[in-house]
Amino acid sequence: MDAKNAPEESGSGSAWTPSGEYSWNHAAGWTITRYSVRGVRTYLLWDKEGKKYGPFLSAKDAQAEFDRRAPAATIEPAANETASEDSNDQ
Repeated sequence: MDAKNAPEESGSGSAWTPSGEYSWNHAAGWTITRYSVRGVRTYLLWDKEGKKYGPFLSAKDAQAEFDRRAPAATIEPAANETASEDSNDQ
C-alpha cells in the first residue's frame, strides 16, 4: 500500500485502518478505495449507505472530503453499551 497516499493519522484519520492492499475503512462505516483505470490511480470515498464520492487524486483528498461531509461521524455504541447506560439511569 502506498503510505504517502494513506489517510492521515490525526483528527478523524485516527479511525482509518487499512483493509487489504487497496482500501481503508473508517470506524463510522465509510471506505476509501484505490482504483487504477488505464494506468491512472484514483480514489473513491464510499459512505456507509454505499454512495460514492470522487474520484480524488489521493486518499488524503478523499479523507478531506470525508471530513467535510461527515465532521461529526461517530461510532454508534453497541446495543449492550446502550442497555447498560439505560440501566444506570434508573
